[in-house]
Amino acid sequence: MRYVIFDIDGTLTQSTGFDALCFRNAVLEHADVVFKNDWGEYRHVTDSGILNEIIESHGLIKFENEIIGKIKASFIANIDSHLKSHPVEEVPGANRFLKGLSELNNVTVAIATGGWRETAELKLKSAGINFEQFPLCSANDAESRVDIMKQARLRAGKAQELSISYFGDASWDKKACAELGWNFILVGNRTDHHQNIRDFTQYEEALRLCTL
Repeated sequence: MRYVIFDIDGTLTQSTGFDALCFRNAVLEHADVVFKNDWGEYRHVTDSGILNEIIESHGLIKFENEIIGKIKASFIANIDSHLKSHPVEEVPGANRFLKGLSELNNVTVAIATGGWRETAELKLKSAGINFEQFPLCSANDAESRVDIMKQARLRAGKAQELSISYFGDASWDKKACAELGWNFILVGNRTDHHQNIRDFTQYEEALRLCTL
């Protein structure tokens, strides 16, 4: 069995940019704190990882559950509001590629995102991505991107693996794949990698890169 796993933001959906502002506004609504705006500077570049580090660095651990609940609710509301007025689109060819993979007998597909599940589903639905048949792991499941990706692989099935490929768009996706020993395929040009597609309209090239 060959496993093919996907990130969401910048990989399946054109939803980078506004997400960070929605997150920042949600944090500042409930916590008077100063925090790093470069997500790459955090230990775990996931919604739960970034928020946990902000809470820890400001000595707010004893209020952790209350603050997380409030900030998460505000973040979901911010994303929902933004998407209602500014719907996102799929990364070109994403739906067609997912459908094609799902029709192959020797391939299992899953989704692994550093975002919270609630906002991930909002973005996928806004972009018209047909994702319901695929396991989806998120920052609800783990703090570490590597652990989220591991969970996605486990939920995809127990068949012996011949290969695991991961489509992502950022340096932290590349780093996580290197740690896991997975085949990383870069979507877009946010970082550098020798295996790269512009988008999924490069259908045959995407298949080739994930050894299909």
